[in-house]
Amino acid sequence: ARIWNGDFDGAVAACLAGADDPRLEQTMRDLLLAIAVLDHFSLTGASVDPGGLVERALACADRSTAVLPRVVARLGAAWGLAHSAPDRCVELVRLAMAELDEVPALTRVTLPGSAFRLLAGLDPRVAAAGLIEQLDAFPSRRSFVDLIPLSYASALLERVGHPASAVALAAADGTPTAPQLSMMDFVEAARRM
Repeated sequence: ARIWNGDFDGAVAACLAGADDPRLEQTMRDLLLAIAVLDHFSLTGASVDPGGLVERALACADRSTAVLPRVVARLGAAWGLAHSAPDRCVELVRLAMAELDEVPALTRVTLPGSAFRLLAGLDPRVAAAGLIEQLDAFPSRRSFVDLIPLSYASALLERVGHPASAVALAAADGTPTAPQLSMMDFVEAARRM
């Protein structure tokens, strides 16, 4: 409710309070912590890590036996490390996305958007490697979810003036320019340029 009302700081505080509530089961506390870390860095745009949220998220990811808290914690830590340790950030995105098929359906749609938005904001060379790696990770997917990494990759390429951005955009909107162009065709075009 707080997020829907634009109170991101309040939402993070509420999740952190739940994460520290011993009445809740550990899996629920881990999930609340993971959500707090992800929201703190991705929704508020914070670059400061109050109370060692990144370290708490990494510890949560290491101990959690449930996939969802582990994936969200890694993604939250990745957001927190984006500016100070971009290579570690990409590694955490890789680990999080590797388990994506095991999380509930709704998060399989929302978490990649957060991951690719993060990657697209990194230094273009780091971002390009991370985005292409994620596009490669799921070559057999052919659904609207494919458009998430494709749209972020396209935006990144357009930002740096790369000519492959037009190819990516054509693939995303299905125009006659490239009616049969798949996500993997885009990856190959980007690699050649």
